[in-house]
This record gives sequence, structure tokens and C-alpha cells, in this order.
Amino acid sequence: MKDRWVWIISLMLSMFMTVGLASSSNDWQSKASKKVKSLIQKGDLAVVDTAYIKSKLGKATRVNAKFILIDARPQKKYVGGHVPASYNLPDTKFKEYYSQFSNMDKNKEVVVYCGGWKCAKSPIVANLLQEKGFTNVKVYQEGMPQWKKQGNYIEVDLAIVKSAVKKNNAFIIDARPAKVYKKAHLPNAVNIPDTKFNDYLSILPKDKKTKIITYCGGYKCAKSHKVASALIDLGYSKVLVYAAGIPQWQKKGFEIQSNIKKVKKTQKSKEYIVVNAVQLVIEQEDNAGMVYGPFFLDVVDNKIPNMVLVDVRDAEDFQEGTIKGAVNIALEQLKPKEFIEEVNKILNDGKKVIFICSSGARSTEAMTLIQETGKNLDKVFFADANIDCDKKGVCSIEINDPI
Repeated sequence: MKDRWVWIISLMLSMFMTVGLASSSNDWQSKASKKVKSLIQKGDLAVVDTAYIKSKLGKATRVNAKFILIDARPQKKYVGGHVPASYNLPDTKFKEYYSQFSNMDKNKEVVVYCGGWKCAKSPIVANLLQEKGFTNVKVYQEGMPQWKKQGNYIEVDLAIVKSAVKKNNAFIIDARPAKVYKKAHLPNAVNIPDTKFNDYLSILPKDKKTKIITYCGGYKCAKSHKVASALIDLGYSKVLVYAAGIPQWQKKGFEIQSNIKKVKKTQKSKEYIVVNAVQLVIEQEDNAGMVYGPFFLDVVDNKIPNMVLVDVRDAEDFQEGTIKGAVNIALEQLKPKEFIEEVNKILNDGKKVIFICSSGARSTEAMTLIQETGKNLDKVFFADANIDCDKKGVCSIEINDPI
């Protein structure tokens, strides 16, 4: 009898999981074309719906997404708008585009989408990925049409943002902290930090149909996505996220605006000052506590004693890769008092702290919090750098210029 109940429970759970994947697709077999059905059946592909996609997106960055999301449409369609966190892998250029996926975990869940129920591109790519050894491939056959129909924001590429800046036909939001925004931002962008969104409601467009583009510090930065979600909640209907953000914009050499007046140096001066044996950038009014770039690289290489790198990103981001030896104290997952208490545990052990993140935004916010307490200012510092690490701790580090 016990075995029978175990069997019944197992069967019910299996049915529940199947329904969870496909129930909201409203019987895909009745909506999909004959070709699409054939391709789905060929690969024995599970069909997931929009609710499933949203449940897996996390913070909507490629790093945070709990799956690999692939847009199988042509590049031009992808550039014009895609589901957040998507990669582009057109079915007609599979061989050409596949190299970016060849080193990815083939056991990680992959979901492919394209232009809706009649679009065969998603199951074509899904089947090709299975042939390449990916073991957990699904299709989001409702695809882009349903994503947009449900009023979700979309992610766009450089070409769309470049056009919007040139035509001045969009309200552009920089979601990073004010200090970082002042240093460099896209032309005519306004600053609405994600952590202070409600303080800036008065400057938002009155017309809820206004095109709004949000951006921050690149593909690993979730701030632009947080602001985009908040805008959707307020009823704005044309919200776009430029996920590549200012790092790509600057790399392309496009115009950058700054709220900082540059002062010409008439003679060569020191590049850094020393505070408690730590080298800091010389410009301290807007950069108080910012570690001098070469000194920071020496810390990364373990050449400086008694320094602890504190990665202030969320635990999920931290686990995706950080500098070897760094510890995690998640700024946004702790109350300010709790965050300071955790930092003090390190300081009480006779160490000094340098805050790090992926683009310099959250490390700046962490430093600002410490400055507001008025304590430990000679023992706590921050790095303003673009840091990209894999799970093995292999990193590329690009120091950002001080304000």
C-alpha cells in the first residue's frame, strides 16, 4: 500500500511539472504550425510560456538569469528588441554565431524563442543545440509577440540607442549612483539611481507612452532593469533597456557628457595621495576613498598585506565569479546597520577594506554609506573599475578614470 501511494504521489508531481511547463501555452499543438509541431516533436522539446520565462529571469541580466535564453531571429530583429538577458543565435547563421556558446555548460537549461507560434526558427535552433550536446533544451514558442503583448519591457542594442540620442526622441535614464553619473553619461541622459527611484518621480514624463531607455554599467548591471521594472509598474508602455550600457558606448568612442569641470594642470603633479599606507586618487572632493588604479592591481595580485577585497554585489552575482580571495558582503541584501556591522568584523581583525563590484556603481554606494556614518574613513576604501571574473577567479579588470 505504501509503495502504491509513493507511485501515485510521484505521478501527480510529474503531471504538475508538465503542466507548469506547458499549461499556459494553451495547448501549443493547436496553435503551432505543422512544421513547428514536427520540429518540437522531433527534439522531444518541452514548451514553456511567458510566466515561466519571467520566473527564470532573476534580475534580468545574463549573469542572474537561471537559464541561457536564446533569440533565434535574424540579427536585425534582435537588435530592434528582444527579451531581457537574451543572446542572439539566428537559425540561418547557426555555425557563424555558435562559437559564443561552445564553452557554456551544456547541462544548463537553454530556452529558445523567435516570432511566435508559426515561427520554426526556435525549434530549429533547439534541435541544433541538442546535436551539439546540450541536454536540457526547451522552446518558448509564444515568443516575442506574447512577451510584448503582456506589456513587458524589452532590451535593445546599440543601434537603437544611438538613433534615439541622435534624434532626441527618447527619455534616457542613467540608473547608476549620482557620483558615477556625474563623471560620464550618455548625452542628455537624466540621473535616476535605482536605489532612490521614488525620489525622482516628479521628473518622469507625464505621457505614459513616452519612449524611455534605461542603462547602467553593462551586461552584469541590474540597475537599469530595476528602474525599467519600476517604470512598467507605473504604467509606462514603451520602456527599453540598453543592457550593454555605458561601457559599450564609451568603447565605441561616442559622445560622453560630464557634469564635472576639468581643470587644466599647469605642471605635473602627484598622481595619488597616501592615507594609512593606501594609495588613493589625488582628486578627493568627489572621489573620497577611491583607490589608485595601480595600487588596486597590486592588491589584486596579493602584493599588499592586510587588505581585504569586499565584493558588495548580491550573493548570486558573487557566486558567478569574483577576484580570488574576495569576500562577499551584499550591500542590497542587508540593512545599512547590518552591512556596517559585517564590515566592522573585518576591521576589528586589523584589516583594511576595499569595496569592489562589477562596474564601480555598487562599490561607490557602499563607500557613500560608510562616509555617512563618519567612522573608519581611514580604513575603508573602494575601487571604481569594470571587473569581469569567471567562476575560476580569472578576471579582466579595467580601472575607471576618477571624477
